[in-house]
Amino acid sequence: MTKTDFAKYRMSWQERPDFVSKGAQANFTKFAEEISSAWERDKAQFNEHYFK
Repeated sequence: MTKTDFAKYRMSWQERPDFVSKGAQANFTKFAEEISSAWERDKAQFNEHYFK
């Protein structure tokens, strides 16, 4: 699985088809922004359960 694939699946799961439909790189950019801000708010949410 590539990072752009992961971004596509996660953004789809988050119900964000507006970004997924813009293409892999544009979607990954928005995904990275959202993950960065979520990481700043609470690092503890990204644990082994998140990745399972």
